[in-house]
Amino acid sequence: MYIFAIWLFLLLIGTPVFVSLGLASAFYLLMNKMPLYIVAQRMFGALDSFILLAVPFYIMAGEVMNVGGITRRLFRFVESGLGFIPGALGHANVVANMIMSGMSGSAVADIGGLGKVEIEAMTKSGYDLKFSAGLSAAAAIMGPIIPPSIPFVVYSAVTGASLGALFAAGFLPGFMIGIALMITVLIVSLKRHYPRKRWEGMASIMEMGWSFLDAAPALLAPGIILGGIFSGLFTPTEGSVVASAYALILSWWVYRDIRLGDIPRIALMTLKNTCVVFLIFCTSSLFSWILTMERIPETMAQGLLSVSKDPLVVLMLINGFLLIVGMFVETLAAMIILVPFFFPAIVALGIHPVHFGLIVTLNLMIGILTPPFGTGLFMLQEVGRMTFEDATRACLPFIFPLLVVLLLITLFPEIVLYVPRVMGW
Repeated sequence: MYIFAIWLFLLLIGTPVFVSLGLASAFYLLMNKMPLYIVAQRMFGALDSFILLAVPFYIMAGEVMNVGGITRRLFRFVESGLGFIPGALGHANVVANMIMSGMSGSAVADIGGLGKVEIEAMTKSGYDLKFSAGLSAAAAIMGPIIPPSIPFVVYSAVTGASLGALFAAGFLPGFMIGIALMITVLIVSLKRHYPRKRWEGMASIMEMGWSFLDAAPALLAPGIILGGIFSGLFTPTEGSVVASAYALILSWWVYRDIRLGDIPRIALMTLKNTCVVFLIFCTSSLFSWILTMERIPETMAQGLLSVSKDPLVVLMLINGFLLIVGMFVETLAAMIILVPFFFPAIVALGIHPVHFGLIVTLNLMIGILTPPFGTGLFMLQEVGRMTFEDATRACLPFIFPLLVVLLLITLFPEIVLYVPRVMGW
């Protein structure tokens, strides 16, 4: 279909994702003599969702944590506790990202914030730059898997799946990613003889104690945010407001690392990133609406079902397709455009929407670490002060453990669905 050809051509010549989607959609409307006010109508209608209010607040929470020193304190605390095992700072990197995931819903933001702290600390301690950078980027993948998560918010808005159930479903896969990465770190560290701290008795205990006290208010954040959501005290959308408010209170009044002059910069970065996300969401929704008008999702669903009616075979085919798409298309755009394609087949085969949501999200998160258009690679290039080619090589060894986790959650749906079912979803 020519709308795809136009979109892909615009992407290949370097046009921003939202511009390419918008222009391709407008061209379709003109060619079919449809009124252009449909553009504004569909784009505005796409944002008319209470769930999407969570996006700017989770973005703001991440910005405040990075500027306000919360990420630095978390990493220092984890390092003090894990500094005595092989590959200590690598393990600290993974665990710090796991904790940070309970406060920030964006992998790219975690690479830019916590990743910068981790890469600097690891390289100063004798770790190879590529290993440090690749691990930091791969560990940041847990950000959108362990709740809260911006991609889960978007998936919920597109499919109507329970956002609370999606948040609950992310815990076990997120921890599995952490374990897989820590096993990788241990193997590489033993092989390369990476340094670890010496145990110095009471001095080491005192260091752990002081770093814990310093990080304790930040460590409470995931419990407050997720505890409030899962106890029903507030909704996931309201939880985003709590996350940003708590981060601001910590950074301003407790740690005093944010000054009045930092607020405009934080607000500007939040506005900028929110606009990018929402523009992609709007234009992707318009593009998806056109594809629905052309009955493409229905045709694709029939095509998948004609190949096989085995849910596992269909999921494996979708996995392969999404891994390729993730190399070229921005995460949220791919989710908004492609999920409606596959969803009729998913429903027909009895695959749980929450299970499918985790599979889609992890696939597309792996995509941010793959060339030629992985957004995580561009951020890693900036914070690691390395070339795009070096950033790509740095991430490649960590793709395998992520693929192993993807395969496991595809083969065993209970890994994803156990926690939501226990919690009553």
